[in-house]
Amino acid sequence: MDSELWAELTLKTLKASRRQTVSHSVPTENDKTSEPIKRQSYYWVVGSVVKRVAASSPSRTGLEIIDMLIRDRHDAWHARRVAEQAVDILHSAQDLAGTDEYKRLHNALLERGVIES
Repeated sequence: MDSELWAELTLKTLKASRRQTVSHSVPTENDKTSEPIKRQSYYWVVGSVVKRVAASSPSRTGLEIIDMLIRDRHDAWHARRVAEQAVDILHSAQDLAGTDEYKRLHNALLERGVIES
């Protein structure tokens, strides 16, 4: 699947599942998977998405994906790792500095103290 189509589908999926992520699910009586394993799976997926965006050509869709992941709830360790990768992605997207997606991601990183103004 080409990068643009993947990014568009990923963004749609993130928007649709924003409040229902694996990391926030509650196991049922029949669910034999523990909550820590679900969180590990979620963070693996997040890491994979971040790596794919980083490996693709900079795009507004990619920046929006990273912004959504930055603003999602993570434990401190994973939030920091995603934010550090987001800085590299933001730097590689300088040509998009005038876009709303770039500005939102830039602001998210400023709010978290990852970059300075």
